[in-house]
Amino acid sequence: MRKVLLASTALFALGSVSAMAADITISGGFELGYDSESDQSDGSRISSETDWNVMFSNTTDSGITTSLNYGFDESGGVDDQNYSISGDFGTIAVANSADGDDGAVDGMDEEAGTVDENSVWASHTSNYGSNYSGGWAASYGTGDRLSYTLPSLMDGLTVAITHLNETGAESFAYGAKYAMGPVTVSALKMAGHRNAVTAVAHGDGVAGRAAAAHSEIEGSHFGASVAVGGATIAMAQNKYEESDGTAGDMTEGKGTRMGVAYPLGDITLGYESVKAEWDNAAGTAALDTYKYDSFGAAYSIATGITAKIAITEGEIQNDADETTMDTYNTTRLSV
Repeated sequence: MRKVLLASTALFALGSVSAMAADITISGGFELGYDSESDQSDGSRISSETDWNVMFSNTTDSGITTSLNYGFDESGGVDDQNYSISGDFGTIAVANSADGDDGAVDGMDEEAGTVDENSVWASHTSNYGSNYSGGWAASYGTGDRLSYTLPSLMDGLTVAITHLNETGAESFAYGAKYAMGPVTVSALKMAGHRNAVTAVAHGDGVAGRAAAAHSEIEGSHFGASVAVGGATIAMAQNKYEESDGTAGDMTEGKGTRMGVAYPLGDITLGYESVKAEWDNAAGTAALDTYKYDSFGAAYSIATGITAKIAITEGEIQNDADETTMDTYNTTRLSV
């Protein structure tokens, strides 16, 4: 949803440091939606989403830029929380994944989310569960992600690394994204583990579990997009493997995503297709399958006002009940 600027610039003086101009941007948005869902008990519902955000940025006389971003949602909870400092050395940033913020490597993916992930449309929803929906995440677990984006090495190339280290989970990711004219490609990699730390009684003198109890996780992402005749076509291939150190099981997942967005004046059309598999014990029949197709359209009524529709049809088969294929369809209208 488009943001409306409510405030602009203020001036700060910090001790003996010379006065520096700090930009303050306050923005907000409200969305009202009507959902018709085949797997809802009453078949339909009305929902709303409210977001407002405050961002501070400041550039020193030496050219170093610092920023702080903080947002809230309709429940009054924190929706965004991230900070950064940048200069000739690159950009160092902290983002809290628990608040929905991406680390630098997460933000480099080409997920082809023309309907599901793009804020122009409402996301499809379903009450049916699946272990894996075909997406990409550079970090395992939730918490603060520390990222470093290298200074520009060549025009169009971005290289970054991200690290997360929280109780019970640790991960490291790196990747590159290159834009060359109408084509953009990205290649990302992550590795991590969980169950590294467990609660112990005071005085036990034990800081964590044995290495054999850790679950090792590896993931990869390859994405590409191209602009052709006004349309944007994107695709992504995501893979994950998890090795359970205790049971010795290998879990594998893969997802393929494809999307198309096409503007027609004040109307933008979108299509998205996702197919994913998650094998809880590689080589066995314990297999999740997940797929859906979404069609969307957005019409700009006036500055800051957009009407949207998203229609989704999907199928989910969970390994907990391999005899049943859950089908669902959702339609959402929103402004």
